[in-house]
Amino acid sequence: MIKLERCQRPKSFTTAKENELTTEYITGKNLTPWQTAYIKKAVRKQSHYKCAYCECLGKNPSNKDTSKLPDLHTDHYFLKKVYPYKVVNLDNLLSACPTCNSERKKELDALDEPIIHPVIHNPKEHLGIKNHLFYGKTALGEKTATIFKLKNFREHCLKLMELLFDDNAYYSQLDKLHVICQNYSQETPKTQETRNTITDSLRQIMQQATPTAKYSAYMATHLLQYPAYQDIKTILNQEQLWTNEFIELEKQVSFCALI
Repeated sequence: MIKLERCQRPKSFTTAKENELTTEYITGKNLTPWQTAYIKKAVRKQSHYKCAYCECLGKNPSNKDTSKLPDLHTDHYFLKKVYPYKVVNLDNLLSACPTCNSERKKELDALDEPIIHPVIHNPKEHLGIKNHLFYGKTALGEKTATIFKLKNFREHCLKLMELLFDDNAYYSQLDKLHVICQNYSQETPKTQETRNTITDSLRQIMQQATPTAKYSAYMATHLLQYPAYQDIKTILNQEQLWTNEFIELEKQVSFCALI
């Protein structure tokens, strides 16, 4: 889970329109006003077309590569049946995958049982990762990790570990790049081909731990703590290859990391 910036209010979604849609819901005229196209799009963009809770990728209509991914639900942080006046309030709407919304959060009343709201709260203040398991740094984080089974090894952590340890997975990519960087530091003469290989590979690796990537909090935390990454950074600084691009990418990675 990462911190989300509050979505920009669509121009068509005036206060008068919000009141109109709310009234339509309360009176039973419109049972799903949150499905209004511009509301739905704003909420999806807010979480980078990911589940705001577990960070799995969801379907993005503008990206054909996501066609086989699940349709994201619009979750009401405060239950719509208990707080109908918040039914289209943008501060109450978050994108959630079917599993997190329907199977885990279910009918939880966030007023009685508070959980992290990633727009209002900063998840890194409440959640951490140790030995590949999520844990709560605070009571709010512990409740959130429990509800969404973020600390459940079989249901959540195992599939994330596969991203790091499978063949050609994250750690393997880093280890291969580490060897290339070590060889490059001893190379004479130093070739542009090798420089391109190093920078292209590192860019791709770091982008997998930025806000738009799936499971970015998990990936970013492990990238920054992986010794090979730190050595790669040291070598690139020595070789004057650690450019502003990588400085900015690392800022994005650090933003996501739960450290």
